[in-house]
Amino acid sequence: MKKLHSPLTYFVVLFIFWAKLYLVPHFDKRYVLNQCTIIKIYDGDTVKLYCPERSKEEREVVLRLMLMDAFEKDQLSYDGKRIGEESTLYLKKLLRNKKKVFVQLEKKDKYGRSLGHLLLSDSESPFERVSYQMVKAGYALIYPQTVFASKEEKKIYDQALSYASFTFNGVWDTQGAQAPWSFRKTNKVSKKR
Repeated sequence: MKKLHSPLTYFVVLFIFWAKLYLVPHFDKRYVLNQCTIIKIYDGDTVKLYCPERSKEEREVVLRLMLMDAFEKDQLSYDGKRIGEESTLYLKKLLRNKKKVFVQLEKKDKYGRSLGHLLLSDSESPFERVSYQMVKAGYALIYPQTVFASKEEKKIYDQALSYASFTFNGVWDTQGAQAPWSFRKTNKVSKKR
């Protein structure tokens, strides 16, 4: 006669399966919050960081902020305002007094830049993300191909964009501007750093 497994065995197997699906990514090195120092701000969505906690060859990181696309440095609004420069200046203002920032790295893009989140504190709240602050201030848009982690996260960013337009922040205080991704395409701007 074949011996049946106990309910405890099934529970353990299910727990291991669940843990691999839901817990392991949080312990994956990519998802660890790295404490870093800002070396340089290239524009409204790309910064260079020094992260001493990372391996020697990975300590300097060029980070492209995820979930948003900031206006290009030389981009003007339709009424001639320097919306690209304003976007860069706003990012500098956000990070001005930050001795340390927190970085959550996700992956690399086709230019070799790291993609991830820059946080104003060690909280993983979307409200602490610099990308959220840039969208809410009207200096960045939500990139159309953005894949959000959840419906709630998408809702938070959509609300930030609505807030910016309703309160006439950033680009919403102009006669409008070409979307950054369209501007790059028509002006052949390279995002490579």
